[in-house]
Amino acid sequence: MERVVYNSDHKAFIRSLFSPSFMKEAEVTTKKLLGHLFRKVLVNERTDSYVYPTPLLQSLNHALGDRRYELDSEIRTGFLQKLNLTSTEILHVIVTDFITMEDPQLETYIPLFADADSQTQGVLLEEFFTDQFDALPAYVEEKLLAMLYMFACELDISDGRSAIDCFDEVFDLYTDLGAYNTTRFSASLLSK
Repeated sequence: MERVVYNSDHKAFIRSLFSPSFMKEAEVTTKKLLGHLFRKVLVNERTDSYVYPTPLLQSLNHALGDRRYELDSEIRTGFLQKLNLTSTEILHVIVTDFITMEDPQLETYIPLFADADSQTQGVLLEEFFTDQFDALPAYVEEKLLAMLYMFACELDISDGRSAIDCFDEVFDLYTDLGAYNTTRFSASLLSK
């Protein structure tokens, strides 16, 4: 078997490490897991016309994107730590996230990545994927927390509910990690 060499293109490198069917399965699994998490955290009741928020969604909405320790703790202990994910499901989330993120973001999630030469960067990526995670890595938890806060900010629930079409549009963006990463990264570039 020929060894794959990292050439400063993390997406191509990841595609060479995993089969297309695995990557498609990872994307589907990640969307399903995020959908489950977001419905559990945010939706109290859903009708044909409206989504009624949980008290947690109302609190996140009132926070206007500002992180609060008590809300972070409630999400971590009440939801993230209770996901009971397999190591394969965790790997699916990580692969989906990495394959859809832009290069500058890798430096945030893999220590020493920015300061390493190309060969070492490849080794760091391979090592990251070979770890057997029994829980979501801290960077994924942080990303999910940020996503939940931002999701809540995008909804108008001032009358105690959100129109179903508005909710579904925002829900679809935030539960599709590829769309979220692309949209977020593009928006951050435009704001500079």
